[in-house]
Amino acid sequence: MTSLATLLRRAERAREKAEAADDASRMARYDLNTEARRVAWAALEKRGIKRGDRIGFACPKRAHWHDCAPQLDALEAYRGRDHDGNWCWRVRLRLTAINAKGKQLKSPLSEYFDLAHPRDVAREIVKVAA
Repeated sequence: MTSLATLLRRAERAREKAEAADDASRMARYDLNTEARRVAWAALEKRGIKRGDRIGFACPKRAHWHDCAPQLDALEAYRGRDHDGNWCWRVRLRLTAINAKGKQLKSPLSEYFDLAHPRDVAREIVKVAA
């Protein structure tokens, strides 16, 4: 029969291993998302789109919601699930709305894309002349 002290040591070691595995998992996910953002920005750079540029959308249904071309402020990319529960890359564009006079509006906008790869976001948006 094992003693209480032995069981306590086993439990502590198992907890330490679980915490180390959790930390490693969290850091790997962070590195994965960082690399996905880098790949998405590189794909946009190839198309001549940078942070702060005015953009439009290739899909007419998505472009219909924006009267004036918004400004691209930031990009987030992470692994997620689509509506069917399949794994995909979720890319979120943070945008600033521009009014008809060219002033930036204070309410932020977001657009989400479910993609097979983060670089595919470059096919979804186009650069618009300001």
